[in-house]
Amino acid sequence: MEKLIMMTVGTSVFDASKSFNNADTNRLKNAVEAETSSPDIENDISNAMIAASLSDRFNLTAEMASLIAFNERHPLDDCDWIILLYSEDKKSEVCAHINAQAIVKRYFNDNASFPLTTTDDQQIAGMKNYFIMNNGGGVGIVKIDGLSPSSNETQFLNALLNLEETIKGIRGIFPHQMAYFNVTGGLKGVIPLTTVLSIQENMYIFYMHEESEGLFLIDYQGLKKVIGDPQAIISGSFGPL
Repeated sequence: MEKLIMMTVGTSVFDASKSFNNADTNRLKNAVEAETSSPDIENDISNAMIAASLSDRFNLTAEMASLIAFNERHPLDDCDWIILLYSEDKKSEVCAHINAQAIVKRYFNDNASFPLTTTDDQQIAGMKNYFIMNNGGGVGIVKIDGLSPSSNETQFLNALLNLEETIKGIRGIFPHQMAYFNVTGGLKGVIPLTTVLSIQENMYIFYMHEESEGLFLIDYQGLKKVIGDPQAIISGSFGPL
């Protein structure tokens, strides 16, 4: 059965302790700070990630390491969709590009050309950048407006509403796929909402600690029995503490 995997993206590409990290990462930091384009550097880092994943697969980005562990249980196929949700800050966007490239190259097409681009009439649920596989699957990235570690309370609540709309919109386009939400990477403050939405949209949740080989897969049906009506939880969740 075709799979849909959504995941939030963090900035562990910039973690100096990772095995794939090299001089290219410093070049990338400089490019981000200078607000210049860095497709060649991103391509070099994604290649380094793939090389590292063959020998040291768990010392990678949170997104890549957890997807490798997931693939061992539920092999990926080119009819599957993997969608990375990133914050509006530049570091998160760059990390989304690099992770997406590494995923495409490792699992689907090692000859794919980058950067991933589309025309406006090809956009799918806000995915302005994606790669479509031969069998109808794809890898895409989507920005969540307003989502940032530096957001104030009002901005963060609005960002959560944008995240909810995005997740429901993507799920609506792919209603028949076996769906999963990977909460390993990205801003941890969104996990309560993504958990509730996973229950509501019939999506399994998975998480892997970056220093462990263990993958935790949570059945949305079991959570639904414990938590109750997810829509009621969402309705009562947005507001000041």
